Amino acid sequence: MESMEGFLLNLARSKDGARGDHQLRAWMAQVMELAYDSKNCVADYTQSGRARPRDRKGLMGHLQRLARLPKCILLRRRVAIRIRRLKVQAREVSERQQRYSVTAPPLPPPQQQEDDVVNAAIDRRLQIGQPSTHPARNSSRLTILPRPADILKEATGELLRWLEVKPEDYHTRTWPRVLAVVTPDGVNGAAIADGLYNHCKDSSSGELKFDRTVRITIQPRPHAHLLVILLDMLRQLHTDDYFKSMGNGAETWDLAQVKEKLKESLRGQKLLIVLSGLDYFETWASIRTSLETFECSAGSAVVLCTKDRLVAGYCSPDETKVYSLVDFYSKIAVSLLDPSKFIPDEGQRLRLIIEEVLRKCRADAYCTNLFLHALISNPNRKEQEFRSLSRSLDPKELIFSGSLDPKEPFERKNRMIAFCYQGLPKDYQNCLWYSTVFTRGIFKVRRASLLRWWVAEGLIKGVAEAERCCDALFTQDLLLPREVSGSGKKKSCGVNPLVFPMIKEAIKDETVFDTNQLPADDLELRFSIRNGIRLRQSVTKTESNILVDSMMPPKKNTNMEEQMKRMMKFLKSLPTSSSFRLLRVLELEGYKGFKKQHLKNICKIHQLKYLSLRNTDVVQFPDEIDHLLNLETLDIRGTRVQVVNAVLPRLKHLLAGRIDCASKEDIAKSKESFSTVHLPRGVAEMKYLEILSHVKVSNSTKELIGVGDKLQHLRKLGVVLCGKKANLDDLFLQIDKLNSLVSLSIRVEPPVNRDAVDAAVLTPPRSLESLHICGVRSWFPARIKELHQLTKITLRDTFLKDDALAVLGTLGSLLCLKLRYHAFAEATIIFRDGQFSNLMEVVIEDDNLRSIIFASGTAPKLCKMVWSFSRMECLSGVQHLSSLQFLDLNRGTCDSNGLRDLQRDINGLRDLQGDIPTKVHFNLNPPEDGQGSGGITTTTH
Repeated sequence: MESMEGFLLNLARSKDGARGDHQLRAWMAQVMELAYDSKNCVADYTQSGRARPRDRKGLMGHLQRLARLPKCILLRRRVAIRIRRLKVQAREVSERQQRYSVTAPPLPPPQQQEDDVVNAAIDRRLQIGQPSTHPARNSSRLTILPRPADILKEATGELLRWLEVKPEDYHTRTWPRVLAVVTPDGVNGAAIADGLYNHCKDSSSGELKFDRTVRITIQPRPHAHLLVILLDMLRQLHTDDYFKSMGNGAETWDLAQVKEKLKESLRGQKLLIVLSGLDYFETWASIRTSLETFECSAGSAVVLCTKDRLVAGYCSPDETKVYSLVDFYSKIAVSLLDPSKFIPDEGQRLRLIIEEVLRKCRADAYCTNLFLHALISNPNRKEQEFRSLSRSLDPKELIFSGSLDPKEPFERKNRMIAFCYQGLPKDYQNCLWYSTVFTRGIFKVRRASLLRWWVAEGLIKGVAEAERCCDALFTQDLLLPREVSGSGKKKSCGVNPLVFPMIKEAIKDETVFDTNQLPADDLELRFSIRNGIRLRQSVTKTESNILVDSMMPPKKNTNMEEQMKRMMKFLKSLPTSSSFRLLRVLELEGYKGFKKQHLKNICKIHQLKYLSLRNTDVVQFPDEIDHLLNLETLDIRGTRVQVVNAVLPRLKHLLAGRIDCASKEDIAKSKESFSTVHLPRGVAEMKYLEILSHVKVSNSTKELIGVGDKLQHLRKLGVVLCGKKANLDDLFLQIDKLNSLVSLSIRVEPPVNRDAVDAAVLTPPRSLESLHICGVRSWFPARIKELHQLTKITLRDTFLKDDALAVLGTLGSLLCLKLRYHAFAEATIIFRDGQFSNLMEVVIEDDNLRSIIFASGTAPKLCKMVWSFSRMECLSGVQHLSSLQFLDLNRGTCDSNGLRDLQRDINGLRDLQGDIPTKVHFNLNPPEDGQGSGGITTTTH
């Protein structure tokens, strides 16, 4: 085994692996199969004689092990026979290698081997939790970049300061003064002109007070006639009554007459003229000649905006100001770099190269933002990396790579995506590589599932580091959010399509050992990923998706039934496929047709760390489930599994619970039923548990013993209390000992009432970020005001009074509020002034609630509201929600007058400053039977 693993490790470390050498590849496949069988023999031997967690202590435990001894001897005999066969196969493989002179590829030079050892040491340091120095791991660097609007604000302020110069301080004998504003590469000169004009038009202070202000946009040739421009000036200086008094003669005036009228209007006046679109010197020459005859007073000025530096020079301005996106962003980019890493003179060279890169981006906002975010993630980029990026963005390179048009942004985006990828830490690159390979053809995948895949495969250490990795990939658009909650949380994501052409290795199983992407010293990781790719190909028969994407509508997923048949066939033949028993991740969400033998075969994958049976038809686990000693995540949500009689010592995430609704027409889900797995008897021995949600408890006094003392890593807890022997007092006694708890879900079946004394005593821990209460009526923690980290709360069947909503309104950290069936006893709730200062999302599903009122000054940051009702009488105060973007009203009937008032309130929405109308996506979804008000209406302001 050591010799075989040594060969495969050398192959992984070699520069080119087995690429192009079919003889070597065939030999490699034989060695790999032997390695698989050898590992399985060792695992089976160890598994057959081990003590089980459920074994009793003392004499009874000895008797249990003695009863299993005959079976153990039989299993070990079979293992011995397999080992003898493996020895014969190993000799045959060795003889073939000598007969055909198959040789392994050469190892890299000693210096490169030394670098590999250093990188491996860094990887090991990460795995034991020591801090890394790579800046991409520092989440504080994920800052908000300046926007193009910032340069407009900066330019307007600078121009206003230029205009504020007093005439006596300006040494010139000619008026007006001329300022040329050059915007060569994407800055909106017209927007600068508009901002300056609007500010000065209404100004009444100091030197910015002008007697006359004129704003002119020069039309392209052949429409840029001097007569047209001067007539436009005259119309802005006078009202319509002035021209009516002239009769019809104004339309027939010639150039000399218009000049004379302007001279009469502007003589002795302090004038400001703002011009934009000036791209021809001749046009300005004729305008300036006319201005010199108008005899304007001291302090008059002309600000002209052009994209051409040469035109600005020909205009002979008193001063020229250049506003360039390249200059603007290059200053930002240089400020992001770490100057302590520079060698002498490198800083100046980097500034020039960065300017060149930004210039080649051709004012593409997407590429520019990617470039800057890449520097935020890793400011320690080398000069050679910038030079390589600059060369790759050269138009000749883009044409050579196949782009028909060098201005086509697609190729530039590809090069910039590659630049972002290359600056990531090695383990972050591995996570993106893995996501690309295993999500091909899948539009979106749950973010939490993806993070658990990474951790289970050993690509990254711990969920916290995986979260930081995911944030870094989101920031650089390597991962794209697909579903975002109203509070801004990314719930699902997908790999950017631009990444797929870049990562071409390891799409087929035989190339996994050729790629240099994965850690060279982790052979089991390569085994697992190779088997995962083979599984995908065997199930899908394509290079598309490995999973049945349950997020897709069934009509679109046409291959679902065929994939299910292939998956069941694979699970049936699993014992004969020794290589697949080294899988670490098995995602089976949505598959149907499971039988007991399929689950028994899954339990033979001893290396399995992640198993998802979500939304499958699994009902019961076999006794062999306790063979999965390395299992870290078990997801059985949406199944009918009631019991897990196993102690899984390394389990971190146990996810369970199934919701059934009697009818789709029940908008409030009043007849919703919830079922879940019973709390495992040995749960206190699973000391690594971080998520335990949801589990059923029927005798809290006995079943919850030791939970608070031993599960100190528990972060998320969901408990369903059933029956008379399950009470909240025992639960909170254990919760008080869980110092790491951030999410708590409590369901009581059947619902119970609590008195005021209980409410004062039962207080959730202060570290909570999410709280879900269901079935505890007329009970609300009196000290909930102390939960300063609470960001999400969900209530159902609680029958609270209006004063409870006022208490929630004092929580400054609350972002999401969900009110389900009978959360409040009243038919009307009021969001009062000064409350819910940071609330961003409200979801209401209640057939009892008829009216919602938002007072002025409440929920200033609310951007999404969803209300599902049987009848709506009133939804008032929406005009006070200055940040509202989405409003969905689902099913039910609406009072026509109330709906008309609501539409009026939406039309009256303004932003926080009260100036700009707010864009609101308003969806009114009628009942499914077609009765009630209207169809779907979308209104955008």
